[in-house]
Amino acid sequence: MKAVCSFGVGAGPHACEASLDDLLSAIYMAGDLDVERREVEGRPVWTALARNEWRFATTEFADLVQRIVGIERAFFDDFDRPFYLVTLIPIGKGPGRAAAPWVERGSRTRFRSPCCPTPSSAAR
Repeated sequence: MKAVCSFGVGAGPHACEASLDDLLSAIYMAGDLDVERREVEGRPVWTALARNEWRFATTEFADLVQRIVGIERAFFDDFDRPFYLVTLIPIGKGPGRAAAPWVERGSRTRFRSPCCPTPSSAAR
């Protein structure tokens, strides 16, 4: 079992200073996860995927996230954030299922979406 959250990766405990709103809007994920670490400008970029029959390798996903975060950080010049965490969980079953991504910049939510096509259905 592995654990990740908006304030750190691993079982913890994690020390942080956060508002009640930050704690309530943070992501907490534990269980059978594939967790990968990459770096952008010396800062960690973590990916955590719920184990599933994804049609891509978790290492490929982590490499893609690293490239995207690198471009975003260069554009916004926000290299001061301690880390990024990108999580992915499956929603539903069958060919019409979806995935729910959540991206964290340190302890602040940058983007979240309730639903998006899985890579397998987007390729069709």
